[in-house]
Amino acid sequence: MKRNLPDSKQKGDADEDKVFEEVLKYLRKTVPVKHAQIKKQKIEYITGAKLIDELMSSKWSEDGNTELCIKSREAAVTYCKRLVDKKYLVGGKKIEMKKTTKEGEDEEEEDEESESEKLKKKIRRFRLDWQPHKTLIDSPDEIYIWCYEVPGKYTFLIGIALVVVIIAFVLQPLWPDSSKIGMWYISMLLIILLGLLIVLYIVRWFLWGIIYTLTNTKVEFWLLPNLDNDKLGVIDSFKPFYSLKFKKKKKSKKQDKEVSESQNSNGEEDKDGEKSKKTN
Repeated sequence: MKRNLPDSKQKGDADEDKVFEEVLKYLRKTVPVKHAQIKKQKIEYITGAKLIDELMSSKWSEDGNTELCIKSREAAVTYCKRLVDKKYLVGGKKIEMKKTTKEGEDEEEEDEESESEKLKKKIRRFRLDWQPHKTLIDSPDEIYIWCYEVPGKYTFLIGIALVVVIIAFVLQPLWPDSSKIGMWYISMLLIILLGLLIVLYIVRWFLWGIIYTLTNTKVEFWLLPNLDNDKLGVIDSFKPFYSLKFKKKKKSKKQDKEVSESQNSNGEEDKDGEKSKKTN
C-alpha cells in the first residue's frame, strides 16, 4: 500500500522542479552554442566551462536568493549534472581528422609550398561523435550536445488550432452545401499550385542541364537558386530570379612547377647572353 507524501513535501518538490525548468530554459537560451553535424544530423553543442560560467553569472549565484543559491563552481557542476542525467545534455567527443597524402607526390613540391598553405595545414580539423555515458566536467575541452529545445511562444496556440482543424474535417458531412463547395474550390487551387511548383522544379533542372552540357561544365545557370533554401522565408526564396556561376580551371602543382622551371631557365639564359655580350 502506497503512502501519500505530506503536502509540504509535494509542494517542495514542485517548487524545485519549477526552478530547475527555469534554469534549463535560461541556460539553453544564453549559453553560446556552436553548430556541427554528426552523420548528417545537425546539432548544437557547448563546452562544460561555458555552461558553468553562465550559471555562475546568473541570478542564482547571488547571495540571498531563496529559490536556488550556487556559491561555487563545484556546486554549479553538481547541479548541472542533472541536465546530463535527464538527457537534456548528451556528451560528445572530438576526433581529429588525419589528412591523407596522395601517392607519388614529390618532396620538392612540399618544400615549395607557400606559407599560407603551411598555416592551413597547422589548423587541426575535427569531427564530432556521441559519447552518451559522459558525466559533466568543468573544462573548455569537454563538449556537450543539446537535446532540448525551448518551446516557442505560439506552440500551444498552434496545437489548439491543429486540433480544431482536425475536428472540423471529421465533421465535414455536417457542413452546409455552400461550405462544401468553397472547400472544393480551395482544394483545386492548392492542387494547381502544387502542380505549378513541380513544373517549376522540372524547368529549373532542365535549363541547368542544357546550359551545363553546352558550355562543357563551365557555366551553371540556376532559375530561382534559393528555392530549396530552408533558412529563408517564402518571399526571400524567390530572390534573386536567376544566378550564373562561371568555373575556372585550376592549374595543378605540376603545371605550376613546370612554368616556374621554364621561367627560371629563360632567366638564366638571358643572364648568360648578357655576360657573353659584355665579354665580347
